[in-house]
Amino acid sequence: MRCYRCLKNVIIFNESLGNLPILRFLSQNHTLKPDSILNEITVRYRRRKIKNLATTITNSNDAINLLKQLYDQDGIHFQEEFIAIFLNNANEVIGYQKLSRGGMNATIVDLRILFSLALKTLSSAIIISHNHPSGNLKPSHNDFKLTEKIRDAGLILDVKLLDHIIVSPTFAYFSFLDEGRL
Repeated sequence: MRCYRCLKNVIIFNESLGNLPILRFLSQNHTLKPDSILNEITVRYRRRKIKNLATTITNSNDAINLLKQLYDQDGIHFQEEFIAIFLNNANEVIGYQKLSRGGMNATIVDLRILFSLALKTLSSAIIISHNHPSGNLKPSHNDFKLTEKIRDAGLILDVKLLDHIIVSPTFAYFSFLDEGRL
């Protein structure tokens, strides 16, 4: 057992439980507070075969070819989905994450989750995408606001937003980068 004094409390690490140390907090009067589990944060990669995967994304066409294989083919017609692609400094794909699935005309994106994944995977850049089940490729006011918010957060964290791509159920697409909107 190791013991550390931390401000007003003493934290005792009980290492007898292997990978899940138990924290015991002793208050000033030395009474034991309930045990808590300390979680270890890990990143797990699950391999998935992708046909004709371009290992490097150089333009929106490369990105859309990958996105065609990532979107749920059964749900793209009626439900919005938000996907992030994570890239290294050479724009090679590290991986992807489906961050949210919403309703027919909206989905919620939590920037804390998006950037926690980017930082945990040591990504230098991201490409984000969501679909419009209606087939209308015109970005909404909220699409522009979200893109700007993600771009600005990425600048602070040194994770570049390379593109935001809106796709239709037929995989026609609008690229913020191609249209000079990024």
